[in-house]
Amino acid sequence: MRTTGYYIAEDPSRNAPVLRGTWLYLPAPAVLRHEGTTPVGYITGLLTLPSTAQPWRYLVSSKYYTTLHLAGISMSRQFDTITRECAGKDITMIVGTTPVAVNLLEHMTRASGVRLARELFPGLRFGIFSGVSPRYYEPRIEQVLGKHFTFREVYSASEGMLAAQLSSQPGMTPLHDDVFFEFIPVTNPVERLLLHEVKKGEEYRLAITSHNGLYAYDIGDVIRVIDVEPPRIEVVYRNNAMDIAGEKVTPPQVFSAIKAADEACRSKVVDFRVVGTYAPKARYVFAIEFDAKLQPSSLKEYLAVLDKELRRLNDVYQISRSKRILVEPDLWVLIPGTFHSLESEKVLVHGPTGQVKTSRLTNDARLLALLEEHALQRLELGSD
Repeated sequence: MRTTGYYIAEDPSRNAPVLRGTWLYLPAPAVLRHEGTTPVGYITGLLTLPSTAQPWRYLVSSKYYTTLHLAGISMSRQFDTITRECAGKDITMIVGTTPVAVNLLEHMTRASGVRLARELFPGLRFGIFSGVSPRYYEPRIEQVLGKHFTFREVYSASEGMLAAQLSSQPGMTPLHDDVFFEFIPVTNPVERLLLHEVKKGEEYRLAITSHNGLYAYDIGDVIRVIDVEPPRIEVVYRNNAMDIAGEKVTPPQVFSAIKAADEACRSKVVDFRVVGTYAPKARYVFAIEFDAKLQPSSLKEYLAVLDKELRRLNDVYQISRSKRILVEPDLWVLIPGTFHSLESEKVLVHGPTGQVKTSRLTNDARLLALLEEHALQRLELGSD
């Protein structure tokens, strides 16, 4: 509600119509089990249930179309049902984890034979995404919602709602009126700072104390302070750095390397995964799905730029490459549509709709084998 309120306040005459229609809300299950008489479930689902402690839930519950009634059925059937039940509704806002929301909208447009979701829902004007930063999905968001669709990011976890983007400026404001934050400098992990003590541009791990019983709990995520007045943060990575030779390459470093390679080769990445492997030699495998109309001019040049940028951005990666501890990375070009289908399968195999938070850096050999089945071209310079 806070994010929506700030969005409306930016331009009430233009943005207030978001209140007139239905909000498509994609939560995970509200109740998984009971501890005594207390229901236990995912926060996104629990927030849809009325609560005397939070009367606003009663006020907005009539605005939601939620998917709680679809729990337990396959993702493909859920998407088909949502598409059918939302037909004709005046959907003005969509809320959910980024992969689920994007995959659903792609399914809806494909099933309905239209190019943009706003052809189905002309009133759709706002989105709130979480779980995975929307910046990793911007090409797909633009493709299914158009260039000028407005969305905001929120930082939520099993531990609670931690931060929200409250304006069009990048970054999220820590919700310090609801959670007590301690910031642990990445460069000095014995120190703990309060919100007013953090510095712009610095990276910190988060420890939180909250009303749900957590006390000075290190949630494992790393954030970067992008401004201090008012405070705004971005999630650098959610405890998933790549580390097969002590290099600890982070998602932002990989994202920067891919951006540089795209610019050099005039290409456009739709989505990607980087898998670390030791067989037959320690290396990275870049599994990338490119825009069908913007393929790299040279795969060899693309891979060379990726490698060069990672060497520049990460000193340990550079040393490991120089000493051949890590050999040249591989590049697998994936069949168009691969990630849409695989993310749907991930939901089918791994459960709750609202909890799909795919990691782009992994050492999962099973994922590598799965991606190999979808590889259209392979450039493997370091495998010999």
